[in-house]
Amino acid sequence: MRTVTLRFSTITCMKRCTDGYHVLQSDEAPVLVNKDGRPAGSKSYIWVYRTGRMYTDRQIVLYEYQRTRNVSHSREFLKKFSGICVTDGYQVYHTIEGEREDLRIAGCWSHARRRYDEVVKALPKAKQKDSRAYLALTMIQTIYREEKQLKELPPQERQYRRQLSVRPLVEAYFIWVRENLPKVPQKSKT
Repeated sequence: MRTVTLRFSTITCMKRCTDGYHVLQSDEAPVLVNKDGRPAGSKSYIWVYRTGRMYTDRQIVLYEYQRTRNVSHSREFLKKFSGICVTDGYQVYHTIEGEREDLRIAGCWSHARRRYDEVVKALPKAKQKDSRAYLALTMIQTIYREEKQLKELPPQERQYRRQLSVRPLVEAYFIWVRENLPKVPQKSKT
């Protein structure tokens, strides 16, 4: 019993500590569970919450088991967090963002990039480099390259330089997306 209490207290403390960070990343993944009162093999979820990479000296990574992907789980975890939560675009995060003024949801570049990569790989080789998906990948790769150059800088300098070099690239990307969205069939991955 002492071990369980100590473990619970440590997790509760770490969860409270994440509230003091400005950037948090969140994702969830399905897991099959054999013993939680439901039939063996029922789908459940592991939610992961981690502090951003910029907090190199005080990283926190928390895993939370839940039976469902319901919005109530993230709402409860994030209730005292104020700042930016980077996610994969799952709607529950945007639902919470709509309920609060102190929470901003930011999309994960890796998740966005993955979709374009899937499209390019599905195209015949001869058409890949002429596709919108390939152009999007190129734009995201340019953003990645700039970010990599700033990675080792102190936080304030990185933020300053990011505004100069990365922000225009991100703005150009979103202008391009808005211009090209009407040209892509609604059900199309491209």
